[in-house]
Amino acid sequence: MEIVRTIQEFKQKRFQGNFYSRPGMVVIHDQVHLGVEEVIWKMIKSCDLRIVILVPNCNETYQEWKFRTNLDTIKASLKIFNLDFLFIPDFEEKNYYEINGFEITPNQNWAGLLEGSYIKDFAKLNLNLFLNLYNLVQPKHLFVGQKDYYLARLLSDLIYGFGIDLELHVVESARNQQGVLYTGCLDRLSDSDKPQAEALNRTLEFIKRMIQNNKRDIEELESLAKDFVSSFLGFRLKKIYFLNAFTLDPVVSLDCADPILLAVMGQLGSEIFIDNIVI
Repeated sequence: MEIVRTIQEFKQKRFQGNFYSRPGMVVIHDQVHLGVEEVIWKMIKSCDLRIVILVPNCNETYQEWKFRTNLDTIKASLKIFNLDFLFIPDFEEKNYYEINGFEITPNQNWAGLLEGSYIKDFAKLNLNLFLNLYNLVQPKHLFVGQKDYYLARLLSDLIYGFGIDLELHVVESARNQQGVLYTGCLDRLSDSDKPQAEALNRTLEFIKRMIQNNKRDIEELESLAKDFVSSFLGFRLKKIYFLNAFTLDPVVSLDCADPILLAVMGQLGSEIFIDNIVI
């Protein structure tokens, strides 16, 4: 695995890999937990040139990210994959969340629907990031986790809207034995709080069972879910979303023919958790 830090060096390395037919790219931000590993393994199995990009989140400064990120731990975690390149862009050389000359603004109604990291400004920044990285890396395949369903939907629109020759792969979310989604937030919880993190996936499964038992009224389902999750002490249910899985528009009836994306947001301590399933 070669570690590359500058644009010029990466362009030289990438040019040497031009004879590969299936270059792939995965973007990560910090910890290499099991969910991230599953996405990278999917790229490893599908591509002959494997590139991981390590960048800060769009809601923190580059200096904050450098201070809190343990690069040695990340590099050690990535050794098992036998990657071709780990690209760690220097944001003092170029801000990848900005595009010079024009601005991409998501115009979908759903782009600002979710709270937290999915507000409209962050959607725009993430589109800028991936367009910048695509222009530099020139992958044929891009891999993201289902956990980031909204990001995948944004990227799908970006690929279609710009006519980009890029195949997007959405990798099924990795979960522990209790069904909890692997995220960096989970690792930051204390041992005493970790059992309460089950509230999110248990709520998703509870709502799914209620729907299978012919509960179709959305307001009633939300009320039942709030009663159900109240047994998880310390966990606060912030929002439940019933969305059309194709358009991400809010649904007013569960009798629609299209699949429904059921997304739940909750808070445990200072950590925000988001999970989703398609039903």
